[in-house]
This record gives sequence, C-alpha cells and structure tokens, in this order.
Amino acid sequence: MFKRLQTPILLLLLLLIIPPFFYLFNYSAPISLNIDNKANYELPFPGLLPDHPLYLLKAARDQTLVFVTTDYERKARLQLELSDKRIRAGELLVDNKKYELAVSSFSKGERYFEQSIETLSAGKIQGQAPTSAIVEQMGRSNKKHMEILVRSSKELSGSTREGFGLVLELNKQNANKLQSLK
Repeated sequence: MFKRLQTPILLLLLLLIIPPFFYLFNYSAPISLNIDNKANYELPFPGLLPDHPLYLLKAARDQTLVFVTTDYERKARLQLELSDKRIRAGELLVDNKKYELAVSSFSKGERYFEQSIETLSAGKIQGQAPTSAIVEQMGRSNKKHMEILVRSSKELSGSTREGFGLVLELNKQNANKLQSLK
C-alpha cells in the first residue's frame, strides 16, 4: 500500500516544489546600481525631427494637445513628455551635426519643462497639489536633460555655444523652480 501511494505523493511534492523554485530563480527582478552617477531616466523617441518637412504638423498637434488638456497634472505630464522629446531630438541633431537646430530644440525642450513646472504651480494654487511621483519624475528628467546638455556642449563651438549657454542656465533655473514644488 505504501508503494502505491509513494508515486503520487512524490509527483505531488515535485509539482509543489519545483515550479516556485524556477519562478523565483528565473523571474527575480534585476538589480541595477547607478554607480556612474548618470540619471536613471529614459527619454522617449522624438519621432519627426525639426529638419523634416512634416515637422510643422507635429508641432501644431503638440500645441493643440497642450491647449485642450485641462487637468493640471495631465497637462504637466504632457509638457514633460514633449520636453523630453525635444531634448532627445536635440541630441539626435547634434549627432547629425545640425547644431543650430539642436540648440533651438534644446531651448524649446527646456521651455516646455518650464511650462510644466508653471502648470503644476498653477494647479497647486487652485488646490490640486502635485503628486510626489510627478515631482520625482521631473527631477530625474531634469538631471537627464543636464547630462545630455553637458555632453552635447562639448561638440558645439562659436555662436551656437553662446546660445547654448542660455539653455544651460534655463536648465539650472528649472531645477531651482522644481525644488519649490517639493
């Protein structure tokens, strides 16, 4: 009788022990350490770049989306996303050696970031305090912007470098304004 029950019990134990072991072993979350002091934030792909003929349609669509969004936090998130896309577009333009367009794109990106801070401040005045999640996300985004701006500044020279100094200053001002939201 014991031999008869031994096989089903052994199978049952194997079915109960082995799957959790593999689940824990294979599906554990990877641990990432940020040792090199880089911002742990991914910028979205910008889509069309400013040198594309249809870029004006994209810019008009973006402005329309910002205009029709009424909720303060949603509008700030949208402006943050547009800011991130402009900064990423500037980075791609620097890689393509289109420096004037890159500086313009960086500037617009930082202006969008400034608008997102102003939107959250307006919401705070109206009684809709920003969540800590969006403030933290904006902090990471600002660090990533600075990282990209500093890296890109090494490739610029002459008049584009002068205009780029204003973009760096605006980034620092945005970081200070962001502290007031916390």
